[in-house]
Amino acid sequence: MSNPSKFEDAEDIAKESLKLYINAYRLAERYSTIATNCYDTAEVIKELKKTDLQLK
Repeated sequence: MSNPSKFEDAEDIAKESLKLYINAYRLAERYSTIATNCYDTAEVIKELKKTDLQLK
């Protein structure tokens, strides 16, 4: 099945496709932000460990 849409009308299919695309983009943006924050947190933890080792 090349078109999994439940709609027959081309305009409705296009609207549905656009909604799916926008939702996928937003989801990807959220995951990107989460991944960046996790990476930043990991880098901060590494630096804290280095600093802690230098203070001892």
